[in-house]
Amino acid sequence: MLNSIGRLLMAWVVGVAMGGGGVGWLFYSGQADVVIQSSEVVQSLERRLEDVENQRNQLTHSLEGMTQRFESMDQAFGRLQQRFTELSTAATAGGGSQPAPEAAGSGSATQPGVQADG
Repeated sequence: MLNSIGRLLMAWVVGVAMGGGGVGWLFYSGQADVVIQSSEVVQSLERRLEDVENQRNQLTHSLEGMTQRFESMDQAFGRLQQRFTELSTAATAGGGSQPAPEAAGSGSATQPGVQADG
């Protein structure tokens, strides 16, 4: 009787060790991924993740476009500020009695420089 209990316990311990080893092999080798990937929950999460990645890519593209627009606006503002500074310098150097050239005129930038020299 004691001999049969010992055999039973030994078979149980060997079975548990082999089962644990088999489960560990499934997890670490990636063979269990087939079972996990086929579930509907995982497929739903993968679709949602793909949608979120697409939205992120679209937002990144929009952000790059906005950044380029802001840079061009900044450059245009810098040119406008420089032109205003040149016009105000020319107006103060000319004594202030002469009217400043029109900003929407012919657009030549040589008039303020000519007035500053004269």
